Amino acid sequence: MPEFNEREYNVILHNGVDYDAFWTDLQEITNKDGVPNRKVQIANPRLGSYRQTHYWLTDTEKEELLNHDSVLDIEIPPEQRTDIAKSHDAFYSGSFTRNPSLSSGDKNWGLLRCNSKPNTYAGNEVVNETYDYTLDGTGVDIVIMDSGVQTDHPEWEDINGVTRYTTIDWGSIHTGFTQNANHDRDNDGHGTHVAGIAAGKTFGWAKNAKIYSLKISGLEGSGDSGTGIDDSYAFDAIKLWHRQKAIDPATGYKRPTVVNMSWGYSAQFTGGSTSYAVRFRGTYYASSTIQASYGGELNHFGLNQFAANIGALGTWKHPVRVTSVDTDLEELIDEGVHVVVASGNLNHKIDVEGGTDYNNEALIKNTTWKYYSRGSSPYSIKGFMVGSIDEDQIQSGSDYVDKRSNFSSHGPGVNIYAPGSSILSAVSNTSAFARGSYYHNGSYWESILNGTSMAAPQVSGVVALYAQSSPGLTPAKMLDVVIGNCSEIIYNPTEELSGSFSLQGGLPKMLHNKYGQNSPLSYSGSFTTTTDISF
Repeated sequence: MPEFNEREYNVILHNGVDYDAFWTDLQEITNKDGVPNRKVQIANPRLGSYRQTHYWLTDTEKEELLNHDSVLDIEIPPEQRTDIAKSHDAFYSGSFTRNPSLSSGDKNWGLLRCNSKPNTYAGNEVVNETYDYTLDGTGVDIVIMDSGVQTDHPEWEDINGVTRYTTIDWGSIHTGFTQNANHDRDNDGHGTHVAGIAAGKTFGWAKNAKIYSLKISGLEGSGDSGTGIDDSYAFDAIKLWHRQKAIDPATGYKRPTVVNMSWGYSAQFTGGSTSYAVRFRGTYYASSTIQASYGGELNHFGLNQFAANIGALGTWKHPVRVTSVDTDLEELIDEGVHVVVASGNLNHKIDVEGGTDYNNEALIKNTTWKYYSRGSSPYSIKGFMVGSIDEDQIQSGSDYVDKRSNFSSHGPGVNIYAPGSSILSAVSNTSAFARGSYYHNGSYWESILNGTSMAAPQVSGVVALYAQSSPGLTPAKMLDVVIGNCSEIIYNPTEELSGSFSLQGGLPKMLHNKYGQNSPLSYSGSFTTTTDISF
């Protein structure tokens, strides 16, 4: 048992060090510099991780270990922290061209848009065309790491009416925890919507991929608390599952795994009730200066208000990086898993190391400086970090150009964009979002939602098509190939003012499905978008 002055810490190592040697030194009496001179007790062995183990440590021992050359960071496990929160922030599209009573035959407009590099809509709101496709994700596994998935929704049926949803006991694979009996349900609706975009038979790209759900704790819907899996166990379970996959004799490779993560970590503070300050591009701004010279508007410094009239200056929210979660993401990639992450809906710039905004900080509650231009975890530029394209188009002469959604994160740290505004897909029967009847079966539901949460599964679905075609692609090669095939026609003004839709130094990479051309298969329907802005 831990001593009274110890607490659980996650010790995270740099990539490529001698992991086994370090863990052995930490767990034995070695008299070596930089490690406690006692047998340290393990709190969580992190069965799927090479670089992380949770130990019972004193604060003094933690500080001593942080100086060790092999140690990247030491953190309280994120599920035990109270200063950060996990969310998806998707929202219902109440001002779109349709209400929740959806028209028969309507589809996810991203299918048609990303099947062509030129803008298919060209100023039209509705295009009745065929979504042509050659591949359907056969032989690929897609894991929806989210609020859960409604297992019996008809969207998961294959062409023979057999469900492609596969129930999996992640606890049995991991062996270190027991999966809740109500894990396989979705009381929120978000995870079901995401799954439909990636792999639904009507709304999705990978219409014959297998679909798995890993409900992550903190995203469960109303009345579903405690049915999800904590981050540490969740990531390790997927690593172990993919690691244990057998080689498919037909391809010579494991079945490809694509993991979609349409969520992220953030923190918030109330400007009117706490002291605060910012360091923006190397210059310090006190709260008195911000109020006197900038009217208290923190958006001048890249921080965005999300709830007005709370305190004198409102409530402000910013993305948060968590080293352990980012390490888990990198370990998934190292295992050969293709990861796709929503970049976030806070309209923040995500910079890269060495960039002008990378070290921007906010002083929260007059005690803690937090970086706010580095994006939210999970994050790794080695994976797909997805921004959202809006349903509105920009008219430039006779051409129509895509623009990013006004809520989407952007900047050099976002490496691909896909349609994420007003996306139609399935939702669960217990969805928290406004919804209409699913037109294939009135006993089920569908809805139109907005968010980078909706853009990410567009990418996941297309990645599954590439993986079907080339199952041996490494994550690094997959990233190169998919981004290399992107179109580059996103509206990107040079000014960086709020509302300009600038990518703020990011590349205009728009998802494109190269396998949608000259196809023997087709999918017809009404692909609806809008256009009402001209420049």
